[in-house]
Amino acid sequence: MNHMQELKKRNKRNAVVIAAMLIAVIAVSAVCLFIGVSDLSFADVLETLLGGGNEAQARIIWKIRMPRVLAAVIAGAGLSVAGLMM
Repeated sequence: MNHMQELKKRNKRNAVVIAAMLIAVIAVSAVCLFIGVSDLSFADVLETLLGGGNEAQARIIWKIRMPRVLAAVIAGAGLSVAGLMM
């Protein structure tokens, strides 16, 4: 019985760590949308993400920053799987 309790405790801890890492990836990805050379404010980026904003802002967010963030997340996931396989 003691072994089962220890296993449940370890599984719960692993689930908490995985959830925390997932939240961290989402948070860092969201922050990366606000960082760039062009001078877009937090409000401009949020407005553009919600479907507003002007054409230049939409182009910057959807054609430059979003693909950059998605590529980074996909590359990181691929590297983590490759490390796991090694």
